[in-house]
Formats: sequence, structure tokens, C-alpha cells
Amino acid sequence: LDLNRLAIFISTIEHLIRAEMLEYLYSAQRIMQVKIAGPKTEGEVDLVISAFMLLYAFGANLEVSTKRDLDKTLTFLQANHKGWQQLQTHIQDLKKSTTGTAADGFDGVMGLAVDITKDYAEWQSPACKDFA
Repeated sequence: LDLNRLAIFISTIEHLIRAEMLEYLYSAQRIMQVKIAGPKTEGEVDLVISAFMLLYAFGANLEVSTKRDLDKTLTFLQANHKGWQQLQTHIQDLKKSTTGTAADGFDGVMGLAVDITKDYAEWQSPACKDFA
């Protein structure tokens, strides 16, 4: 495998990851009934990011879920799942420290989702080490 082919391979993987992120985010906005285009309220951003994290971190299946299902799941997790509560606190801290604003529209929400996923592995790492 030469460097050129390796670069093409890496670029292809990055493209596939970005496409999957877009799919997750579109699904989260659709199921939570938040408009795709235009500015969003902080509540809408939080709702979309929570649905996105259910999909990303917990593997929820948005294809067979309704908004009511996700609302019930999010309420349950917030009340009963310490890890979810910690993740939400971490996301809020990350939201405050990012330079862009997610309320500006889909691109802003996508930027926040990308920041969260980049940071998620580092944030999750200590919890994984506790089980080792």
C-alpha cells in the first residue's frame, strides 16, 4: 500500500463517517420534529443533541422510534441513569466552550455534534478504565 492509496483510503473513511453523522443528525431532528433549516432555540438544540447521543452513544434505533418513545427514554435516563446525567453535564460544558453557536442552524448543530463525538472517546475513557 503506497502513500497515495493510503491517503485515498483515509479520505474515504472520513467521508463515510461524516455521511453517517449527517444521517444521525437528520434522523434526530426529524424524529424530534425540529426543523432542519434555520435558527434553533437552545431547547431545540438540546433536544436534537440528546436524541443524537441516544443514537451515537446508546445505539437507539431512530428508524422505529417515535418522538414519544424518545421523550420517555430521555426522561427515564435523566431521572435514573447516572452516566447519562454526567454525559449531559459534559455536553453542556462543551457547548459553552465551543466557538460556534449551534443555534445558527443545521451547520451549527452539526459542528456541535462533531465536537461532541471527537471529545466523547476521551470523556468515556476513564469510565472504561474503571472496569478493567
